[in-house]
Amino acid sequence: MSSSCNIYSYELWDKPGERFIKVHDESVFIRLCDEFYKRVFADEDTWFRKYFADANMEDASQNLCEYLVQRFGGSNEYSNRNGIVNLVSFHAKIGISDKVLRRWLQVCVSISLVYVATLTH
Repeated sequence: MSSSCNIYSYELWDKPGERFIKVHDESVFIRLCDEFYKRVFADEDTWFRKYFADANMEDASQNLCEYLVQRFGGSNEYSNRNGIVNLVSFHAKIGISDKVLRRWLQVCVSISLVYVATLTH
């Protein structure tokens, strides 16, 4: 199945119990992740920004982008460079609370909605 969207195209196929999207244009994820971390690093809530105080914005964006691309069926760059073990151990060390997770998801949703709105205009 192909998307009629001019930004990217995708195919859906079933694997045992899972559905995957194969990404043909990773630039969508690059733009989303870059914008996401711009907002995170400029967030009005200092309690939220403190979780990213030791992070480099470009590296964080690249990590998230590579992770999402891989999860959506693209290249395995994330696993080749970092791997799931590093992902889990890193996040376990910083003690992510429900409050932090909710704020992170709010930023994700706001970026997604803004991006989708640009596709429809």
